[in-house]
Amino acid sequence: MRTITNNYSDFEIIDLDPTKGSQGPFIVLQSGLKPNSEDINIRTYILRQNGNWIDVCYYLTHKNPDALDEAVFDSLEQIIKLLDTSTLVPQVIETEIDDRKIAQWFKFHSADEIKEWAKNWVQGYRVRTKIKEN
Repeated sequence: MRTITNNYSDFEIIDLDPTKGSQGPFIVLQSGLKPNSEDINIRTYILRQNGNWIDVCYYLTHKNPDALDEAVFDSLEQIIKLLDTSTLVPQVIETEIDDRKIAQWFKFHSADEIKEWAKNWVQGYRVRTKIKEN
């Protein structure tokens, strides 16, 4: 497995509401190794609006679901513009991730519960961003 990059061909853009026909909101995910690290654990990283990547598990164990808002993009153009101005070597935010907590989280949450959580989060995101616009 190779390290993560800021190269478009290495990550996946996920439409959080595919019923609208690729209108977003979007998240950007990439699995791999952290650059310049001796850690050999493959992780999945999510791109934040500030151009930094962070381990997606940070959000799974975060107490405030609104924290994920910083990793959501309203348009594909927003993602392209950000990555066109990014450095070649991705910047990864250091976090303390307790692997036991992650394992426990997945143990007590079924795939259906995770989908329902994601659906509710998207609805909440739309409400929060609409409030910010007004």
